[in-house]
This record gives sequence, structure tokens and C-alpha cells, in this order.
Amino acid sequence: MYRIAVCEDEKDNLQEVLTQLSGCFGDAFQVKVYREASDLLDEWERAGKQLQDILLMDIRFRDTDGLSVVRNLQKRFGQIYVIYMTGYAEYAEQAFETEPVSYLIKPVTQERLRMAVDKAVARLRHNEETILAIPVKDGVLRLLPGDISYIESNLRMLEIHGQQGQSWTVRMKLEELVKKLPEQFVRVHQSFVVNLSYVAAFQGHNMELMGGIRIPVSRARYGEAKERFWEYLRSRV
Repeated sequence: MYRIAVCEDEKDNLQEVLTQLSGCFGDAFQVKVYREASDLLDEWERAGKQLQDILLMDIRFRDTDGLSVVRNLQKRFGQIYVIYMTGYAEYAEQAFETEPVSYLIKPVTQERLRMAVDKAVARLRHNEETILAIPVKDGVLRLLPGDISYIESNLRMLEIHGQQGQSWTVRMKLEELVKKLPEQFVRVHQSFVVNLSYVAAFQGHNMELMGGIRIPVSRARYGEAKERFWEYLRSRV
């Protein structure tokens, strides 16, 4: 059973959403209500893990805004499936920076809500087999491999860098994580693994990623890294 969080501070809107969910899906979901988005953020942070699978998120609240909460959740927990419900179309550009499943303008019809939730569920099911589940303190960090640009190892700690400047720190050996990664990842150094889909150039003993970040390529791994890089480019032609 998937879990849905409904973050809505207006009583009438909240009741309408709950009625529509029940009308569309019956008891297919476990639903949790938050009257303030900050309450959801606090509860997830205390638990140290993602407590719901899908978020139905208003944007304007009394003490915060839904966009800031979603950004904080993504930094901490990675991939999140969020459906925004708002009466304000002007937030759409900022909202789509968080890669939502859908952006619904109030009043939200039952059919539009059903389509958005169905889309979120489809993404969940598609990604369940490929998503990386990384154990962290008191929970699990869930990331899509395609959202990772590179990984840096420092002793037993890994810094996982995302595509939009996000990063997550986990206690894990690099060798253990490498085994879970798909083929577009290559280890180019004792301390670095790179997602080849983010490599803009391979110059000398450095890989330059999109955004200008330079990753060193060790002499011991240079031949394999270069071969893998060209194989990846040929596969994309």
C-alpha cells in the first residue's frame, strides 16, 4: 500500500481533496494529513526517513511555503514524488525546478487529481526496481542513479553529488556502492566514481563535468576510464 501525504491548511480544500481521493481510490492508499508543510518536514527529519511515497502539496502556508519544504526534503532524502495543488499559477516556474509529477491549479477536479496520482504511482512502480536504496542512520536514502553526477569517497564516508548541486553524505564503502550502480558509472580514481552522462570533456588526466567540476583520473585507471568514455559516446550516437 502506497502512502500519501496531503499538505493543505485550508479546511474546505483539505476535505475536498480527501473526498476526491476516497472517490477515486477507496482505501487503496494510506493517507496522512498535515495542516502545515513544516509539520511534515519536522516529522520526516525526526524519523530520519521518508514517511510517505507521494506528496499532495499546497504552496502557500502560514509559517512557510511548500516549495522550500520540498527542496529541503529532496536535499535530505533524494527522489520525492510531489503533486502541487495551488491557486497561484505564478509559482509554476519555481515549482518545476523541483521536478514535480504535476502542478494543479485550484479548484482541482477529481479527474485531474486521479490522473496526477496515477502518474505518480506509475513512476513509483517503474523506479522501484532501479532505485538505489542506501542505508543511512535511522532510515534509507532513495536515489535514482540518473540523478547522481559523481561520488567522492573519504575514508568510510561517501559524498554523493546530485545533478542540481544537491549532495548526500552516507557511511558506506565506495566498493559496496559501485556494485549497485548501472554501467554508465565508471570509477576513475581511488576516491571518485563518475556518471558518464554528465561528462562534458575528457582532457589529460581530468574529466570535466557539466557545470565545470573537474574530477581527477588516476594513472592506474586512465586506460579503462578513457575506453569507457568513448564507448559511452559511441552508444549515444
